[in-house]
Amino acid sequence: MQVGEVGSPHGTMGALRVLPTTDFPERLRALERIWLDKIEGDGWEVRQWTASGRMTILQLAAVTSRDQAAALRGARILVLRQSLPDLPVDSFYWYQLLGMAVRDSDGRELGRVVHVHRQGGAHDFLEVSRPNQASFWIPIVRAMVNRIDLEQQTIWVSLPEGLEDLH
Repeated sequence: MQVGEVGSPHGTMGALRVLPTTDFPERLRALERIWLDKIEGDGWEVRQWTASGRMTILQLAAVTSRDQAAALRGARILVLRQSLPDLPVDSFYWYQLLGMAVRDSDGRELGRVVHVHRQGGAHDFLEVSRPNQASFWIPIVRAMVNRIDLEQQTIWVSLPEGLEDLH
């Protein structure tokens, strides 16, 4: 499960600027081990997380120079799903939406969720793939996403006319 993305180095001792991709960046401070999508292995020991505005500063035990930190730029920071905290009722993690059917109020299947795009702005987007057609994006806002049913693996939506044709 992705919780952040590595940006530029911070200082000369190997610290990394990280853009959190979680709604709860304060939970990053509790992580003792992370994985990076660019590098295989048993994970990386975390020395320290420090909040810094929208960004977080991460110090890993094995990264001790600016050059090492720069080589990790763009890496996605991953954690094990079992390390994620439980969420309140009617809440979900973005990864749980992948593969779900998207249906309109008439029950017509519009496609399946293939990606959740975190834009950092007012809202995020569901990318919906359709057979033999271009995919389209749905803003994750209450006016369009009516209900997410994890048990039925279905997202119910009300879309403005023409949204499916934008790509």
